[in-house]
Parts: sequence; C-alpha cells; structure tokens
Amino acid sequence: MALAAEGPAAAVAVAADALQRYDVSRCSSRYAWPLLVSATMAATRAPGEDAAALLDRLRALAEKMEVTGPVQRAWQLSHAAFDPGVVLDLGAGSDLEADGDGGGRLPVADAAVAAWEAVGQPYQEAIALLHAARIALAERAGREATARLRRAAPIAQRLGAVPLAVQVADLTRRPGTGVDADDPGLTGRELEVLRLVAAGQSNREIAAALVISPKTASVHVSNILAKLGAATRTEAAVKAQRLGVLGLLPR
Repeated sequence: MALAAEGPAAAVAVAADALQRYDVSRCSSRYAWPLLVSATMAATRAPGEDAAALLDRLRALAEKMEVTGPVQRAWQLSHAAFDPGVVLDLGAGSDLEADGDGGGRLPVADAAVAAWEAVGQPYQEAIALLHAARIALAERAGREATARLRRAAPIAQRLGAVPLAVQVADLTRRPGTGVDADDPGLTGRELEVLRLVAAGQSNREIAAALVISPKTASVHVSNILAKLGAATRTEAAVKAQRLGVLGLLPR
C-alpha cells in the first residue's frame, strides 16, 4: 500500500520497520515470502543506502527461507526475478519451463510466471508477466516483451485490476515493443462506451443508453482506461480525441 500510495522510499521504510520489529527468519515461510517479495519490489525501485541495505538483508533472509510446496516456490521465483542481485539456478530438468532463451534474468521471470499459472493465481501471474516484459525490454528483446504483455493485458482486464492494466498498457506503448502506439485495440462496443464517456456520461447513463447493466458498463470503462493507458475518464477522453478514435463510429 505504501509503494502504491507514497512511493518506493516510503515502502522501504515500512519494510525496514517490519524486519526490525519481527524476526522473519522464525516466522512461517507461508507469510514471510510475500513480505520479502513486496519489500524487494520497493527496494529495487528506491535509490539510496537504505534501499541497498534492505536488499542485502532480504537476500540473506531469502537464502535461509524454507520453500514448501508450489506456492512458496512461486514466491521464491518472484523474489529472484525482482532482485537483479539474486542468482537462482532453475536446475536441469526443472518442471518449470522458461520461455526465454539463454541466460540472464528472463528465464527466472518466466519460471515465476509458469509457477503462478500452475497454482491458479492469475493476479500474481500478470504481475510476473509484466515484470518479465520489463526484463525483456531491458535486454532489448522487443518481441519477447510484446508476447508477455499480450498475455498480461487480458488477465488484468478480466480481473478488473485497473492500475495493473494501466501499467501493462503504458509499457506496451514504449519504444521497442513493436506495438503500434496509435492502435489502442478498442472493440466496437468499447468505442461506443468511450464516446459516451467523452460526453461526460456516468456508468448508469451509459448503461441506459446502450441497454446494458451498470456493472457491464463499468467493466467496459475499466478496459478502455487500460487500453488507452489512462488513469481517469477525462484523460481517456483526451487521449481518444488525440488518437482520433472517437470518429470511428457514426453518430
């Protein structure tokens, strides 16, 4: 919550306080692994000595942490994928197949994706796919990044995870992914909803106009925001006007 609301530095402070107050090495790994992964996500995004010191401590804890069962294995792989300082050998004949080629961090990130998919956790799977795409872009593997983003987008949209969907859409539009930034990929129904959003109508008003339920209208709006990479309805309307998609349907 601190990472999302206040930024990496605040999240690092929360994580450091938690590690100071509790002996995580003696806690159940079932609860410790999510803390390690969340703290690592914050520390790798924050500059400064505090973040570096936290990462060192998290690595030491991860090396001692027990891994029991496929869910904890998925957390372990996520931790290794998020922290560039961790080297995790997948092992010959591992049952976690990685899609990436060669060495580097991408095979570990892909293994995390496969692990979350195997245990039926789509939200964590989408987060892992987004991170794998970031790694692929950093390694100048545009096609690899695009393939992972195309898998993550529908998961985030199906779950209604708007902030995550927006991150996927934003990364999709970065140079190097090979995706046409001028094609948001809106469906015909989404274009109809977008025009009403641009006209300032609420979800209930949109539902009445299109003879759909308010919940369905809300889902369409969330998908539109994700595809346009917009945080608000107003921003979506502005981006749609700039892209010229409002004129794709007759009035």
